[in-house]
Order: sequence, then C-alpha cells, then structure tokens
Amino acid sequence: MKGIFMKKIQALVLAGILFSAFYGCAQRQPVPETTEAPPPPPVVQAPEAPPEPPPPLVSQKPDSGLWVHLGKTCSGETYYKKEIKKLSNDVIVISTYKIISEDYRFDTVQQMEKSDPKRSNLYERFDHNIRVDEIDCKKSAYRLREVSDYDDMGNLLASSSFENEPWQKIPVLTGLDALREKFCTPSAPSKKGR
Repeated sequence: MKGIFMKKIQALVLAGILFSAFYGCAQRQPVPETTEAPPPPPVVQAPEAPPEPPPPLVSQKPDSGLWVHLGKTCSGETYYKKEIKKLSNDVIVISTYKIISEDYRFDTVQQMEKSDPKRSNLYERFDHNIRVDEIDCKKSAYRLREVSDYDDMGNLLASSSFENEPWQKIPVLTGLDALREKFCTPSAPSKKGR
C-alpha cells in the first residue's frame, strides 16, 4: 500500500508540474545583471546673473566744422549745417542736427510702445536726429524732406524721405522759426558815403 500511495503522490506532483507549464503559472525569471552605470543625476544650472545695465547714454555732438549751434528747444539742442542750399530766390534747404532731450526720448519711447512695441526698445538709446527741410522765406512756410533717427553709437534707427509734402506754416518760437529769421531776413542795405 505504501507503494501505491507513493505512486499517487508522484502522479499528483507530475500533474501539478504539467499543469503549471501548460497554463503558464508565473515563475520568477532571474533578473538580468546590468553592466551599464546608472544615468547621472540631472545637471542643475546655477541661476543666471542679472544682465549688466547698459552703459550710460553719451550724446554725440556734431562736428563743429560742419554744424553751427542754433539753440535749445523743448525737444533738444539744435544745430544747423553750415552749407545752405538755395532752390530759388525764396526757397532754401536746411539740414538740422538735434540732440534729443531726455523728456523727448521718454515721450518717443512711450508712443512707440503703442504703435511699434518691437522697436520701442531701440529708441531707449535714441540720441539725435538729422532732418532736412525746405523753407519758403516769402510764405514763412516749410516742408519736411527727410528725417533720420540715430542712437548714441551712431547706429541708424529709422529713416524716412518725403516728396512733395504740403507746405505748412512755420510755428513761432521754434528751431525752424529761428532758421527762417536767420536766413530769410534780407541783408540790411549798405550805406554809401557821399
């Protein structure tokens, strides 16, 4: 009887092995050994230092061999080019160089933030402009021909040319009015001795 009992146990064990092999009982798979090193920890970058402040704005004064000081207005210090061109007896062409005042620069940047935000930061270093005007002495009128804006390093910020702009009355107590008085006033007649 002992022999039959042993045969039944063997049969049951064999049936269990076959059952687990046939129905896929989970067997632990050996964990493969890896030869790769674990990945390095992520690199933590130091916080960026704040950007250095821009250098102070240093205005570029015009060449005194070419430009003559005219005066100061609310928008800046104005110079005119020594070379004045006459188009006719009544019309002259004058170039001016204006060193922009701090207030005018601020106002320009504010306006540009509304109209052209991408370019407004360029105008934070707006230093001077050069413009060319025609002045009609007889009519006391002017018209703008071109204007160019520059930063304090002499880089061109913007430039515009105008053709056949309408004539406008010269406002009193402005740089244009001072130029009109200077170049449009007829010379006093010379007195000849008898």
